Amino acid sequence: MRSLSISIFLCLLLAVTGCRDSGGDDSSGMGPSNPGAGTGEFSTDCGVLVNGSLRNPVRQSDGISTSVVGLGSNLVQVNLDSGPAAVKLNGLATLTDVRASIAADLINSFTQGQGTFFESRNGCTTSVNGIQALAGQIVTNDGKSLSEELIKAGVAEVSQDEDCSSNDLFFCYQALSEMQPDFAGTVSNFLWKPQSERNGNLVVLLNPGGATVVVNGEQLVPSGASNGRGTTARANRSGGSFGNNVRVQAFLNGRPLRFPGNSTFFIIENGSQRVQF
Repeated sequence: MRSLSISIFLCLLLAVTGCRDSGGDDSSGMGPSNPGAGTGEFSTDCGVLVNGSLRNPVRQSDGISTSVVGLGSNLVQVNLDSGPAAVKLNGLATLTDVRASIAADLINSFTQGQGTFFESRNGCTTSVNGIQALAGQIVTNDGKSLSEELIKAGVAEVSQDEDCSSNDLFFCYQALSEMQPDFAGTVSNFLWKPQSERNGNLVVLLNPGGATVVVNGEQLVPSGASNGRGTTARANRSGGSFGNNVRVQAFLNGRPLRFPGNSTFFIIENGSQRVQF
């Protein structure tokens, strides 16, 4: 886990007064180390709200082990004893642009379909795009806060929650969002080929290998290495059908790859034209 700068840490120490466990131990709200699931505790950068109390570390037994499915920028589905339930991730805004679908894909990548659900306030519900949802956080099986990982990946926006939250997470999440994304590497040898010889559909090739390519929120189908590039990703339609100002993103192991200009995305001005760098 990346360490925050001293200045950000001091800001958080002053602003986030809830970053100590009410149980009386000496754990701070910012925790670069992670004991992991094996010890029964999770430490994250900003902590976890459990029934109104911000805890760091948090006991795994205070949450519910469940399947996790990404539904949007701040919405997941979990399985409780009462059945499937929607969960709004505390401190994250509801997005309606391409980042929403990217976030849903990343949620599934980060969690691998499993996690621990912590309810922020027992029985409190909120509405997300007309869906009634519990409020809380998800910690992945390898001990990472799902919300924090989405912020670091640059696909989430921080918000001050009006429902089911004391906003104890806001200042810490805001500090994370102002940090440079934790890049997995740099895209090179990139090719946008609007029409492949195979079937006339779009193919995107790039290095490094094994990357996930997302075009306007649509995840392309990987097909291994080809033509001297480690990643080949295919669409089910032509590049021209994506229109103009097409947004291309690439991820490796759930983390964004850097495009020219240190950007997490690359814009194709005309989807029907070949582009390479």
